[in-house]
Amino acid sequence: MFKVNYFGHSAFKITNKAGRVLVVDPYITKYAHSAATLDDVADANVVAVTHATHDHLGDAYEIIRRTGAMLVCPIDVEIDAHATGLPKEKVKRLTYGQTFREGTLTIRGLEAKHISGFKVGPRDYIAGQSLSFLIYPDADESTAIWYGGDTTIHSDLKMWGELYKPDIVIIGIGGSSNRENVDMTIEETALAVSWLHPKVVIPAHYPPGASDPQDFGAALKRVAPDIKVAALKPGDVFNWP
Repeated sequence: MFKVNYFGHSAFKITNKAGRVLVVDPYITKYAHSAATLDDVADANVVAVTHATHDHLGDAYEIIRRTGAMLVCPIDVEIDAHATGLPKEKVKRLTYGQTFREGTLTIRGLEAKHISGFKVGPRDYIAGQSLSFLIYPDADESTAIWYGGDTTIHSDLKMWGELYKPDIVIIGIGGSSNRENVDMTIEETALAVSWLHPKVVIPAHYPPGASDPQDFGAALKRVAPDIKVAALKPGDVFNWP
């Protein structure tokens, strides 16, 4: 049993039945439509960041400084976090396949087909691996959440559906209102979700007021009508079960 708070964009807070708190991609204070403040994540135990772009890294470092939570992230974010003064014992690098456990929370790093990196000089960059996360909120690992970050469609998603059988998928859907700068079209996202075949999909990463959730729901109904779409607004809470 756990709850999922949606703050807007791709920022989520997952609280398990033991009261452990995971915050994912905390783009909060600089997102005009955020339904949260840093006070809403003051109870964080873990902050997980999929990649280095500003709308996913967000307020991660400040949350770590305020709360003492652990930062779970790819290698480029790890390097930058240390450069900004976060202590090594508060940063856990994940690469594909590696697992981090904090109390009753389990997070496994999986691939995301996307970029991640920082500019470190006039002509130099640090590049890293963009991640998606397989999250087991509770100690018995009876429920799995797959959080996609900014991945595009790739055939491993079909294998993961068969192998990991996620109950909930959280995935970016900003592909009908913004087709020129998007990781997946609505049709590709629907196909990807059908491969993962969760019980519930929670759409993310789309502009407020856009038709993306409705367009995605219609596309998913054509390929996997049995999957429930939980279209949350910023500030909404999803409870499982």
